Amino acid sequence: MRTFLRIALWCAAGLAGLTLCATAAFYFFLLRPSENFMAFLEENPEKVSVTYVRNDSTLVDHRSDVLMPLASTVKIMVAVEYAKQAAAGFIDPDLEVSQNDLTKYYLEGTDGDAHPTWLSSLDEGPITLRDVAKGMILYSSNANTEFLCELLGLDQINATMDSLGLVASTDVDYIVAQMLINQEVTRGDVDQLKTMSPERYAQATARIHAQLKGDADYASGFDGEFLGLDVQQVWSDRLPASSTREYATFMGHLNRRDLLSEEVHHHLDEILEQQPHPSRKRFGEKGGSTGWVLTSASYITDVKGNREELAIFLNNSGGELVANKTFGFLFFRESIFSPVPLIQRDFVARLQAL
Repeated sequence: MRTFLRIALWCAAGLAGLTLCATAAFYFFLLRPSENFMAFLEENPEKVSVTYVRNDSTLVDHRSDVLMPLASTVKIMVAVEYAKQAAAGFIDPDLEVSQNDLTKYYLEGTDGDAHPTWLSSLDEGPITLRDVAKGMILYSSNANTEFLCELLGLDQINATMDSLGLVASTDVDYIVAQMLINQEVTRGDVDQLKTMSPERYAQATARIHAQLKGDADYASGFDGEFLGLDVQQVWSDRLPASSTREYATFMGHLNRRDLLSEEVHHHLDEILEQQPHPSRKRFGEKGGSTGWVLTSASYITDVKGNREELAIFLNNSGGELVANKTFGFLFFRESIFSPVPLIQRDFVARLQAL
């Protein structure tokens, strides 16, 4: 509310011209979701990690070394490996991919219709490997992610993460296969699922993924009764994890283009930077969510050349579901990157006070 009041007073006092007042009024109506999300963070600072960097100066550094589940934000690293292998000539972005090779990794009702929505967005004609990677990032298709992890190789993806400095991050694994462990291994015994060792969990994941890969009809046997909220909580807690410090640092490298080759960026930028914005020269982002997790890692370079990177991870494990906060989460990120200095300064100051 105090941001709203400041904007109103700013305009009323005649401290800005009509254009600025119009811009402020526009943000006034869009800021309510951001305010609501900010209030949640202020009430629950122990559940969030934030790193915000502007022009190489870290302005927000809240619990930045705490590992938290990444949800779909981890798909950034799959995209990086895709770009590296494309640049090296190991894969061809124009390679045609059968829709059946993707559908066999699709568990109906588990991705908010991300995969079918992506399919319906495609033009007529063959699906290419480039299309698959774009669908993984822009639409967050889990089926596409599982396919790419198989094609590129988990060992290669995880080795690339280490080589790029994400050494605290846990390994990427097959997130679709993990949804089937309770159905295929523990047979509905949630207590057994909760106490399963990391080694056995990884073995079960690999075995189920192999079955998905080898049997085009295997995924059709998925029974949602085995993926209730208690099981989803276990799945969410065991997803690949990292810290906002590592991801914000890596976003900085992508923004400055000082870590990967131009050939890699050629393939990566068209995957990560699919959302053009009139006030930004560059904008790359990937977010993710589960019932209890909201995450995002992003970078922008504005038209004046200012660079910003933001990584924010929220984990409300064991608490209320956070799906109703997704809308506010998206607007909150935009408030941090706001071209209106008053709005940006206010939200950054409040993050610094967490």
